[in-house]
Amino acid sequence: SSVNLDVGVGQLQVSVETQGNVLRGGIEGTSGAMTVAQTMSGAARGGVTTALAGAENGGAIDNHVRGNNFEAYTGDAAFAVDVTQSATGATVEARTDVPAGESEITGGGYVATSATANNVAVGGPMSSVTGSVDQGAQTTVFAETPADIRYIPARASFDSRATANAVQAGTTGSSHQDLAIRQRNAPSTVEARTDVYVDNAWDASASAAAGANFANMGNEGGTMVVQVDQTDEDRISAAPRLSPG
Repeated sequence: SSVNLDVGVGQLQVSVETQGNVLRGGIEGTSGAMTVAQTMSGAARGGVTTALAGAENGGAIDNHVRGNNFEAYTGDAAFAVDVTQSATGATVEARTDVPAGESEITGGGYVATSATANNVAVGGPMSSVTGSVDQGAQTTVFAETPADIRYIPARASFDSRATANAVQAGTTGSSHQDLAIRQRNAPSTVEARTDVYVDNAWDASASAAAGANFANMGNEGGTMVVQVDQTDEDRISAAPRLSPG
């Protein structure tokens, strides 16, 4: 998917989501189970180009690309999951370009760019989440945010994130987790790059983060048993750069 804008506006909001395989759902007040198998062998690319001027009320640009994505909400529920994800295509790539040049973005704002080969997010309040997640990636994962702006007299942030495998489980209240997570990242490249050129800025930041395997688990009010097995054979690179004029 791609978006190309050349605009002078008071406020700008752009949100682009590009996904190969996506499954979203939820369960509330009961018990259930789900078995998911997602295979991504093609390429996923998301591009945004915004030649922005003015934006005295700020700009917000989100550009997120995922090869495989599974998300489940659990509310006062017992949920068993068995998720398998494989990403072996040519690339999972996100690029957000802000070529403002001699223009100014007076209201500041943010640009967030991310590329994730395999993503799982599950959880909710008063829940029991059990089961397994098995993720495997062998693909180029690339996120980039280049920007060229003359003047930003406000806070502005530019961020790029690239991840091969990601799992997040969050349960609150009187909840319980019992999960087995296996993440494999075979030889390829995971890279995040942010290049910001600005002549004059009051409060600007550039950040970049790249990771092979990411697991973030949180639980409240009950037992939590999580087994994680992670392997990486990849080249990981993150390079943020902020160049004042």
